[in-house]
Amino acid sequence: MDLIIVLGSRVNGTEIHRELKGRLDVAIDLFNESCRLLLSGGITNNNLGKSEAQVMKEYCVSRGIPDSSIILEEKALDTIGNGVFSTLEVHGKFLPGMIYVVSSCYHMKRSEFIFRKCFGPGYKFDFSHCFGCGRLNEHGHRIKSRMEGDRVFTTFNPEPWHLSVPGFTYGGLIASLIDCHAMATAAAATYQAEKREPGSEPPLRFVTASLKVDYLKPTPIGPLELSARAREVGKRKVLVDVELSAHGEVTARGDVVAVRIPDTMQGR
Repeated sequence: MDLIIVLGSRVNGTEIHRELKGRLDVAIDLFNESCRLLLSGGITNNNLGKSEAQVMKEYCVSRGIPDSSIILEEKALDTIGNGVFSTLEVHGKFLPGMIYVVSSCYHMKRSEFIFRKCFGPGYKFDFSHCFGCGRLNEHGHRIKSRMEGDRVFTTFNPEPWHLSVPGFTYGGLIASLIDCHAMATAAAATYQAEKREPGSEPPLRFVTASLKVDYLKPTPIGPLELSARAREVGKRKVLVDVELSAHGEVTARGDVVAVRIPDTMQGR
């Protein structure tokens, strides 16, 4: 059983503000029948008379999450409290397969430090910060890459504001999609080269050392498809070729160098 922990944020009325709604929407997207949802937040607005956790629960239930799948933690008044009291809700009761901690991007480094300290060893966490592929980043692309043979694929639907001029996709978005998909490709190819199951421990994570994008023609706003292949897999470095297509036509190519993430970026 996996556990999704959502950190609360001060509520000023019965309506959930945009930031907290973003956190909850991410958690709801992650939820499935084998999960439990822990909502953490005490009473930070005495005029409201409800805890942050209770307000979050009402929203989640309205979105179809079963009441029986929700755990309320109603004592926390800050991030340290979120970590301490969430730990007490879990310790000795059940051992989650994975713990997903959902908060806002600016808050994640602090949250990760506190939750790892509070829970201690023996618990597996997923914080998924990455703007491109992080499942828990409510502002990010949240792309999902899949491997078929020696190629890795993903799709992305640009929003109306992802434009350069009316009707065409912003080049910076194209570069960021190529960048992140290349990192996923590097990890998938390395798992394959090491004859390991994707996602097995220790996890393989890569960052960008070099990114070169050739824009072959304007890319219309609409569904985008990316296809990538690792042309060389080394112990530390992976060279990746990426193609981005719109309506079946290749509009951009990327030549990317991915390197294994250094210890200084691991956030542990």
